[in-house]
Amino acid sequence: MKRRALAGLCIVGAFGVILAWCVLSYFGAWPPDIGSEREFVLAAASSPSGEHFKLFQVWNGEPYATKLDQISSDGMRRSHVIECDARKLWKGTLRVVEAEKKLIIVLGDGTPPIEYRYDSYSFVLPPGRQRVRD
Repeated sequence: MKRRALAGLCIVGAFGVILAWCVLSYFGAWPPDIGSEREFVLAAASSPSGEHFKLFQVWNGEPYATKLDQISSDGMRRSHVIECDARKLWKGTLRVVEAEKKLIIVLGDGTPPIEYRYDSYSFVLPPGRQRVRD
């Protein structure tokens, strides 16, 4: 009888873990990321003039922060927060337009592209999208 109760308890516990995993995933949090400080790189690109870019996400406790890092040809590093309460993204795209010194950022969530002017370190946001802070 005790064995049966223990087996039932194990099944209920396993079901609870699976349910928690599914609920967290549904609300935009990938369970292995919770509490982790690792960077999940969505895309990287370099310009012919020597600028290097990295689009990535980190877990920040209220889902994810989506960030863009830029390392200039002179070695100066700049970091920008694009969105501080984003859902988990699995991909992104960075496209360099060297003639205009701009970077086209496409997030994998279906939102319109964001332009980043890397010579003036400024963003041109699509209508309806707000960048929270640098």
